[in-house]
Amino acid sequence: MKILPVTIVIPALPESGRVIKLLTILVHQAKRYKLRPQEVSVVLDGGSSTQSGHTFQNITWPHWINFVATGERKGPASARNQGALHATTEWILFLDDDVIPAPYYIRELESVLDNITTQVGVIEGNVTLLEPYRYGPLTVGPRNESGGVFLTANLLVKKKVFLQAGGFDETFPYPAYEDVDFASRVRGFGDSTFAPRLKVYHEPRAFTFQRVLFEARTWKLVLRTARLYGFTGWPQYPTSRPLASTIYYGVLALPGGRILKSLRLYSTHPFACIKMVSLSLFSAFLNMYNIFSSALVFNKKKSASVHPHESKSSNSDCGRVE
Repeated sequence: MKILPVTIVIPALPESGRVIKLLTILVHQAKRYKLRPQEVSVVLDGGSSTQSGHTFQNITWPHWINFVATGERKGPASARNQGALHATTEWILFLDDDVIPAPYYIRELESVLDNITTQVGVIEGNVTLLEPYRYGPLTVGPRNESGGVFLTANLLVKKKVFLQAGGFDETFPYPAYEDVDFASRVRGFGDSTFAPRLKVYHEPRAFTFQRVLFEARTWKLVLRTARLYGFTGWPQYPTSRPLASTIYYGVLALPGGRILKSLRLYSTHPFACIKMVSLSLFSAFLNMYNIFSSALVFNKKKSASVHPHESKSSNSDCGRVE
């Protein structure tokens, strides 16, 4: 069996069994094509050494699939860092635990690695929704079907480049925009390319009230990356006015686009369409609140750093980076 010079890193929650399907597919393809990665590292975010792999303990996995427990739950950015730092291969492949590789995925991975030029340090894989209309107009989910998005659901990075870029920023607490921040830094250490046939299918999500609340929290991260890197959400949306741009996309463009999409499906999904319109309007107001709240906090911190309190002594740790 040929061993590819790549370590697959998959962050997962220890109480979730979603990763089992992904691992089963990888094992099946390894047997079918006589190809396998050097290692698959499943990093259990929040898992302890005593419970490590408990969800999967009734399954016998090949020796090249390992489970790593992080102990404290710190989010997917930290989990990916831990898995990547232990990799001994030239390449690291990041996958989400809820993706399904295309039937020829491992063979295409071999082809990509065999034909890539030495200047390339990042390879984007294709991410498409498994069932784009599973929930009718309420179907949402991540996609990267033409490149430029750098989704960590399917992303190849040279370990050397990963280390030069400093890995993922662990101050991103949940799975949102930590990959955008990473991509903004990693692109400065090598060329990037898009591999359309290196495809995974992502499980779709239903746009629910809980999803609205989650997305609303992420707009402070969008504003943060806009200030740091000069684009809103993704590199193809450059901006010189971070706050105005974030408001436009969070309050107008995204909710409005979802409303227009749902209206086109009204004749076949009337109730789902009404729900999408209602949730989108609610999300617009909630997003605006979170964006302005984040902007106010930022301005207060900026003001405090420019005009420190006069009672503070010169030996105070005001402004120290922790």
